[in-house]
Amino acid sequence: MMHAKTAVIDDAWAIVGSYNFDHRSLFHNLESAVLVADPAFAKKLREQTAADIVQCTEITLDQHRQRKLHHKLLETMAYFLRTWL
Repeated sequence: MMHAKTAVIDDAWAIVGSYNFDHRSLFHNLESAVLVADPAFAKKLREQTAADIVQCTEITLDQHRQRKLHHKLLETMAYFLRTWL
């Protein structure tokens, strides 16, 4: 799973960060982002993102619903512990 947020603007600027636009990120998490004004970096980021997407596997809603019980239990536990994780 990729958590970083990235954007490439006009193949000249790039933004990479972890910041979410929500209450938790604003007040509790140590989030950051960097803006890079470098066309070479922007191009490389765009190419790397495209390469990463090719390697992804889509999970359908049916597949998600059919996951094993212990996975569902672990996900539920992690959800309730998210404040401390």
